[in-house]
Amino acid sequence: MTGVAVGEVLDWDIPGHEDNSNNESGYDEGRNLIYQNCCEHDPCDTTYYCRRYGGIAAYKDNPFKNYLTIENDVYIYSSGPFGNDAPLPPDTTYGLMTGNTGFHLATLDTCEDLTTLVTFDVYDLQPFDTQCVVKILSSSTQDPNAQALKADIDKANAFIDHHPEMRCEAPPAPCDCFPGDANNDGQANVGDAVFIINYVFKNGPAPAPYESCSGDANGDCQCNVGDAVYMINYVFKNGPDPVDCETWRGNCGMDIY
Repeated sequence: MTGVAVGEVLDWDIPGHEDNSNNESGYDEGRNLIYQNCCEHDPCDTTYYCRRYGGIAAYKDNPFKNYLTIENDVYIYSSGPFGNDAPLPPDTTYGLMTGNTGFHLATLDTCEDLTTLVTFDVYDLQPFDTQCVVKILSSSTQDPNAQALKADIDKANAFIDHHPEMRCEAPPAPCDCFPGDANNDGQANVGDAVFIINYVFKNGPAPAPYESCSGDANGDCQCNVGDAVYMINYVFKNGPDPVDCETWRGNCGMDIY
């Protein structure tokens, strides 16, 4: 399928001290953050109740396609202009998700009941495809100017920075090299030492299947006479084993082969 818009809807309903759900909205572009806050009684007469915020942010290195706030009396309530097509009339909502980029806030004359709509992206998908998205949800109270909310987003980004498993990064390819098995026969023996010597001194064929890894028995990221000596010591003098694939990749980098 092409043009699949994927996102999230959040009807925050952040209450004021009278427990109604009329809000206003704002954003912090540098933090990929869009938020709603209660806005009754301005100036607020009770800090605890009136300085409440709730927001959603994208991880700092992977922003969403767009961030919107929309009016519930237009897009959500069946009493609005879309009638029985509400909530979120499909064609109109798809247009909002695909036709906008960046931040777009509902234009308000006064506090209103709002919904936040974010679009992660628009994808072309095949059966069984998986898309990964990193999002951060946070809320705060007693928070003039949303400073605590923004600080929470910064903390979440720092946490994600230190946990690569959360960042939607592709896992490394399987490590299928056998360092030291220069002739690719599935064994590490004196034949590999001879193969390396022929390669280095007699213009023989390169180690296979990965020239840079298969002949590098000692894991120094080179295939040279030192690897032949290393293999001879391993076979005849009880020397150390050839390095394993993961050790080689850690030393030399997975993109070398």
